[in-house]
Amino acid sequence: LGFLLITRIFPTSAAAYNWIRIGGISIQPSEFAKVVIMIIIANNLGTLPEVPWAQEMLHKLKLKETLKRVWPIIWGPVVSVLSFILIVLVYQKDLGSAVVMTFIALFMLLCAQHPFLGKTQKFIFGLVFLLFIVVMVIISPIGAAWLDSSSMADNYMIQRITSIYYLFRPENMTDSSLQQVKGLFSFAY
Repeated sequence: LGFLLITRIFPTSAAAYNWIRIGGISIQPSEFAKVVIMIIIANNLGTLPEVPWAQEMLHKLKLKETLKRVWPIIWGPVVSVLSFILIVLVYQKDLGSAVVMTFIALFMLLCAQHPFLGKTQKFIFGLVFLLFIVVMVIISPIGAAWLDSSSMADNYMIQRITSIYYLFRPENMTDSSLQQVKGLFSFAY
């Protein structure tokens, strides 16, 4: 966690504080955080108690009651994983790594098999589907136009999203869409 926080004292690349540069060596702590997230989730899901009667009983419980029983077991990994994601998203301003960390955590939670997780996984899957619809609207041309005209348009992360539709604007070609433009030009040669 501390490794993610010390990135602010090092020089920034663009507007994201996600690199530690010492001499000729560069380290991106969020890459290590992705592995740590996998270890945290695997460790906690791997140590869930196996109770023979749990599967039978949990199918009869409502979602709210199931969450009450499961929450004491999973609150630690949920809080620690969310703290990693929020530090990377808000403090380091690295949207790409935060999205990848979120997908890693959700994938691991949705793939785990345990009687305690059945209804919780269905609830999480519903939230993921809803989030997917929201993201599709945001990255659509209509959503990008709305973001570009909103008060958030000066935000670096928002410019990275909207630059997909405005690649060849002069102000974007040297900043938020530089990588995409270079990639397109490399295909031309």
